[in-house]
Amino acid sequence: MVRRRFPPGLALAAVAVAAVIVWNALSPPGANDLIGGDEGYYGTMARNVLAAPAQVLSPSLTPLGPPGDKPPLYPLMLAPFVRARGPVPAAVRALSAPCACAISFGIGVLVWPVSGAAGALFATALLATLPWFTDASRAAAAELPLTALALLALVVLAADTRSRARAGTAGALLGLAFLCK
Repeated sequence: MVRRRFPPGLALAAVAVAAVIVWNALSPPGANDLIGGDEGYYGTMARNVLAAPAQVLSPSLTPLGPPGDKPPLYPLMLAPFVRARGPVPAAVRALSAPCACAISFGIGVLVWPVSGAAGALFATALLATLPWFTDASRAAAAELPLTALALLALVVLAADTRSRARAGTAGALLGLAFLCK
């Protein structure tokens, strides 16, 4: 009898996605008002990107004000959610949980070759359930897509460090990460 094993990537993804589902059930993204300066700034920058083409490359921190001092990628990523849902907390926080999910999954992928399936699943579950990580992953913050993109670059490189194509892809991902914060 041949036993079919659950594919390792699916197990890691299942743990990361389950954590996100629980986070969103216990603390929905729209449950609270925007907190701290960053959430308000990113929401304003996303609205500015939608309101004026001049704001796309350097969105202002104030409504249609002068160019801002933050890179544009994160506000550009938030803009479609703000367009679809309006300027509400859930729209501004829409990318937080998926990025946290990607980070949890990526940690497991990186740990897998060294520690095996059990270690990778443990690392994924541990990160996904740490109180400080779950709290940080429900607020709008550029650190989440920055970390997700940088971790994805590491995952791409770890698969084959001698491939020029992978090195180029990892470099592009790191460049995108830099444009988040």
